[in-house]
Amino acid sequence: MITIFALQQIENQLAKIQDRKACEIRAGVFPKTFMEIFAMYNRLDNEIIFNKEIVYDAPEHEVVITLIHESRHAYQWNRINHPKKAIEPKELIEKWKKEFEFFSPTDQAQTEADYLKMAIEIDAIAYTHLTMMQLTNEKTVIPNLVKKEVAARMADIEKFEIPLYQKHMKG
Repeated sequence: MITIFALQQIENQLAKIQDRKACEIRAGVFPKTFMEIFAMYNRLDNEIIFNKEIVYDAPEHEVVITLIHESRHAYQWNRINHPKKAIEPKELIEKWKKEFEFFSPTDQAQTEADYLKMAIEIDAIAYTHLTMMQLTNEKTVIPNLVKKEVAARMADIEKFEIPLYQKHMKG
């Protein structure tokens, strides 16, 4: 079982690399309507909350993958609020902003397909996949529905973002 302390240490490093304030990592009791959700980024309090009912029994590997994914949402929110830091196109930042404003994890009208096709999810899936490949040489699961979009986003991240991170790690 991975500890909240260990997850916080990983988040601190991710935040440093991504040039943003680290989120507080915690486990919490989710409402019944959220019971399927493993973790979520709370932009109002800049925290990543893991579902207490799931996190302590989950494989450590899955918890780390989830942390990386949720930390990417923190990165997205940071770039929305600090557009001068963004290397992403202005149009993508605007799309992220709209999705953050209108997305609700309890929106019953939204299908899983609608959720997966959001730019914030495509970006988080792409970033998580690339990060896990760099850290462990292991591929994460990319849903078939968005494989093409995720591959395109990964190409952009590899071209523009990864060189910045590598330069940061050397410095």
